[in-house]
Amino acid sequence: MPRFSVAVPTEDPQRPDFIVEVSLRKFKILTWPRVKYFSDSIAAFVYVSRSDTVKEMRWRICEALLDSVESQHSVDYLFNNSRLWKMEGDTTFADVKDSLDSNKLPVEIQGRVLDPFLLVQDIEVADGESLIIEWRIQLGANIAQPYAYDPKPNLKRKGVQVESRLPADM
Repeated sequence: MPRFSVAVPTEDPQRPDFIVEVSLRKFKILTWPRVKYFSDSIAAFVYVSRSDTVKEMRWRICEALLDSVESQHSVDYLFNNSRLWKMEGDTTFADVKDSLDSNKLPVEIQGRVLDPFLLVQDIEVADGESLIIEWRIQLGANIAQPYAYDPKPNLKRKGVQVESRLPADM
């Protein structure tokens, strides 16, 4: 994948020039579930450098969300009470929302929590796919289940199973 950037000269003798990326990666971010400290469920677009890590991207997402919504909390507070994950397979955001059942937490969902030190350029997200920033539902240091979802990359989606019409010995 080509990367578009320009070299910019500086006055610093240690760094005679540095690179500015002019083609940033665009991500659609969905926030879920609604919690008291961040009650809005919003969708936002965030542009980040391909050389950033997921951790840096999550920080920028929290900054962008604070700019778009009135909140009494800091970026640091939102950052420390969230995680970023992507849906896998044919799971949709509607499936994620519909599966939330407060009596059966955590809800297993087909997805994958993104490693904080993974580079943005290595995230396998197609155009139009969304990432989910999930807020903690229980705050505190030693909480057994701080999140509502338990993303599992290899989870089989529950649904109606259809018997194969192929011969059994095939």
